[in-house]
Amino acid sequence: MLRRFGSVTTRNDGDSAENNRREEDTYFAIIAGALKKIRYVMLILYAFVLMALSTSGLILQSELAVGNAANIRTYGNALWFSIGQLTLTGSQYGPVTLWGRTYSVILLLLGLGIVGLFANSFEHIWTEGLRKRGAQPIAPPKVDASYDDD
Repeated sequence: MLRRFGSVTTRNDGDSAENNRREEDTYFAIIAGALKKIRYVMLILYAFVLMALSTSGLILQSELAVGNAANIRTYGNALWFSIGQLTLTGSQYGPVTLWGRTYSVILLLLGLGIVGLFANSFEHIWTEGLRKRGAQPIAPPKVDASYDDD
């Protein structure tokens, strides 16, 4: 029986059961490694959600003290503002009190850290997967320095 793996076709012979077990063990090892890394990403997402929910309440409490002058009057607006700050996109709402602005700056700095950690973890997962497959980094193209302007 012929089996196809990528661009390689192999024939199942006598010890095919052993080869199949090795392949299955490899797949399980890859999945287990990915789950360990996903656990790290989920921890970052959990921290993101926890910060958004907690600081939304603090911002709302500080803004309600002002009354009608505040842009943020509901918990939904405060949550939307917090998520906008943490993802570095901003929102149409903004705090008007000193404490609200202080929380906003803290959220912005935490957002920088979370986005950096998130991007770094995905980059690490990607490059480690490539390294395990034996891929070589792409070399920059060679530039001919003897360019002659005739």
